[in-house]
Amino acid sequence: MNDDTCYAAMQSRDARFDGAFFVGVTSTGIYCRPICKVRIPKRENCRFFTHAAVAEGLGFRACLRCRPSLAPTSSIMRWTNEDASKTLAQQALQLIDRSGGELSVVQIAAKMGISDRHLRRIFAAQWGLTPQAYLKAQQAHKPHSDWPAKDMLLQLPLHLPYEHAHMLKFFATRAIEGMEYVDPQQRLWRTIRLGAGRKTHTGWICADFSAKAKNTLPITISASLVPVLAQVVPMLRAAFDLDAQPSAIDSLLLPDFPNTAGQRVPGCFDGFELTVRAVLGQQITVQAARTLALRLVSRFGEPSMTNQNIPINRLFPSAATLVRVAASDLGELGIVRGRQTAILGLAEAVVNGLDLSSKPRTTFELQAAREALCTIKGIGEWTAAYVAMRALRDPDSFPAGDVALQNALGTRQASITKSAKDAQAQSAKWQPWRSYAVLRAWQRLEKSNAKQTSKEQT
Repeated sequence: MNDDTCYAAMQSRDARFDGAFFVGVTSTGIYCRPICKVRIPKRENCRFFTHAAVAEGLGFRACLRCRPSLAPTSSIMRWTNEDASKTLAQQALQLIDRSGGELSVVQIAAKMGISDRHLRRIFAAQWGLTPQAYLKAQQAHKPHSDWPAKDMLLQLPLHLPYEHAHMLKFFATRAIEGMEYVDPQQRLWRTIRLGAGRKTHTGWICADFSAKAKNTLPITISASLVPVLAQVVPMLRAAFDLDAQPSAIDSLLLPDFPNTAGQRVPGCFDGFELTVRAVLGQQITVQAARTLALRLVSRFGEPSMTNQNIPINRLFPSAATLVRVAASDLGELGIVRGRQTAILGLAEAVVNGLDLSSKPRTTFELQAAREALCTIKGIGEWTAAYVAMRALRDPDSFPAGDVALQNALGTRQASITKSAKDAQAQSAKWQPWRSYAVLRAWQRLEKSNAKQTSKEQT
């Protein structure tokens, strides 16, 4: 990331850049994290560093508001003005869990030293529901409880504009029968598996994309997933890209991609699943990849009950399941040898600790994850870039070697290397939002192809 890119990222205050760089302000002598909510300094007063130690070595003092030493965001509880609300909401969730639902909202707020009104506000902003609703859910899961265990509706906040139709269409086009389903009411249903320690929780989610006027996305989760709410919510926010700042992204991309305001980068519900599906999709159409994925789910996926009149009843096979599968078994599904090798190698890597979750990562951690993927035989730069874009939530990933992307950008030539270099050069102006540019370029190509097909049929 060059200095101009860093300045654009800082203006957005997007949490995904937290830890990727630090900014020193020459007029104050202070250095901050890019998410710091102080007034944005003038461009000429900013210096950018990849390490906090470099800033300190040059005489900059650490900001007492954002505390650069605490970047990037991690699961460790910490206290800064920038992270206060999130930390309080996490602490409240833990207090409710530890009390087993015995404490009231007022009692929990008193223990935390805040008002119950403030508690309700920050809890809803972080978790998408009131603390009272979560208390009742915890009471329902207690043995011999009189409370009926019910599915839970979350109202997850988002930044407008949000292009609901584009997000829904993306998932609908790739939906695997039995595992994902889009109903006539514009709701996306899918099965979910989440690990919590040695225990695995399975269930389903239903995201409602019809409520377009509101600044929240309504998502219902099954009662079986309520005990792992702290894992479910971040996964959903990443899957539907709810934390993106559209004003910053659109201001940079709309001149080249008009009529795409509010479009996000669809994430995933499991990094291993997404990577397997990316491997299956190498050099074939989306529909052909979906067919192969359906065969894989039908053969090796676990059954999952939804308790709903909805046709989803299977989970995507886990890495632990596929690592025990023979290559010949994958061959019987029509998966070619190279992809067999890649899938089995990937499953082994994940079982041995390769993390493909959407957790916050520094630039160096993102690069390390991509390099680890590329060490697996059958996984190359294109697949790694695609996984970084959707599973690892890198906002600036750019698969320059993608043929469809090159066609969309007009850089496709006889020379594969030159085509990729030209696409890479053209992408420089879209930093640090190149992942969003990729999705918009693909959509432009899709619309162009659809118009051409319609013209030929006419």
